[in-house]
Amino acid sequence: MAQPNKRESSAPLILFAAALLAGYFQMLAPVPFGRGFEMCAIARSLAAHTGFANPFQTLPTGPTAANPPLYPLFLAAVMMLFRSSAAIVRVVSFVTMVANAVTAALLPQWSRRLFGASTPGIVAAVLWIASVLLMPEWDVSLTAVLLLWVCVLCTSPVPVRGPLRAWVLIGILAGLLLLLNPAALLILLPLVFFVAPPGSRIPGRAVVILAIAFLVILPWMARNKVRLGHFVMRTGFGTALYVSNNDCARSSFYANMAAGCYQPRHPNTSVADARLLEQMGEVRYDQMRKADAERWIKSNPRRFLQLTAARVAEFWFPVPGPQLWPMFAMWLGTALSIPGLILMILRRERLVPFLLAAFAIYPLMYYVVVADVRYRYPILWLTFLPAGYLLHRVRCGVLGRCHTKRAASVVVPTAE
Repeated sequence: MAQPNKRESSAPLILFAAALLAGYFQMLAPVPFGRGFEMCAIARSLAAHTGFANPFQTLPTGPTAANPPLYPLFLAAVMMLFRSSAAIVRVVSFVTMVANAVTAALLPQWSRRLFGASTPGIVAAVLWIASVLLMPEWDVSLTAVLLLWVCVLCTSPVPVRGPLRAWVLIGILAGLLLLLNPAALLILLPLVFFVAPPGSRIPGRAVVILAIAFLVILPWMARNKVRLGHFVMRTGFGTALYVSNNDCARSSFYANMAAGCYQPRHPNTSVADARLLEQMGEVRYDQMRKADAERWIKSNPRRFLQLTAARVAEFWFPVPGPQLWPMFAMWLGTALSIPGLILMILRRERLVPFLLAAFAIYPLMYYVVVADVRYRYPILWLTFLPAGYLLHRVRCGVLGRCHTKRAASVVVPTAE
């Protein structure tokens, strides 16, 4: 592969600084955090030494698996180190900013490995910086950077000595990723089966990575069996389905809130529902709400299809909110990614099977619940990569040349 020129070598540092600057300007405005956010509520419970519990602002409901554990544990550690609310928000926001910046800096390197050129990754990083919102109340920024790191490792040549150790490392990181956001499994599965460094044995590699990841999340699931009575990764999907599909429901989270459809149906805002959840137990309550939602869907198929169609559109082209520019940047990146993906298919790029599977599978659960821009963020950088590829190929055509070469294949011996 051709060596990067001086401009390409400096791109990660420039992008890192630009992402930090963008995050700093967002910090000048009030940052959402604290009361009403479930991960923050669990973190306060942990910091107060009352356990991984009480995710709702209405009343204490006891042990929970409504959210994955890793981000609330991080928030709790910050809360125990910094007692001032303002300091907690600043520290968590700074960590979120750094995660966003690292994501931007990694994209050109990954792009050069995949396409022999940094330009697609640079374009994707610019779109990412323009689109990303500072959301320290959720795990999305840390999920995005860890997912990208796993992608980089999965596509790198496995070291000649001890390839099994490299796969174990990826498996550990994959497990941590699932403890941040279990939905990442829908990206990990196509990743480990469709993308591999040259010479590696994909089935064996995938089995090792997924087995290690399962061992990492096993203690959390065992805890849920002991505390909640069920061997689950998380709860809450049934409740989300119920709040999103009813006679009052709107397509997006904020429209649902504005219409008053969310407040009387969710334990975070309804005392009656919180008491019912406490009496029934979190898992049973979630199963009941899932059954309620399914009954409504069967009785109202036309309205359900209308809501679903609107949510499909809003997942890829979110409705502009108070901050217009990030939404417009997201629209631009998504629009450019469609012809970019088609071009990648026509040119038979190595990443195509993974991208097609990821874009088809990952959003499915979000098509049936209220649309929210944070659901897209873990894979936002990935959806911009085809846009970068398109502009790179257009640039090559206009200039009449492309100084790119594929990385040489690396033959990897199997572990003995």
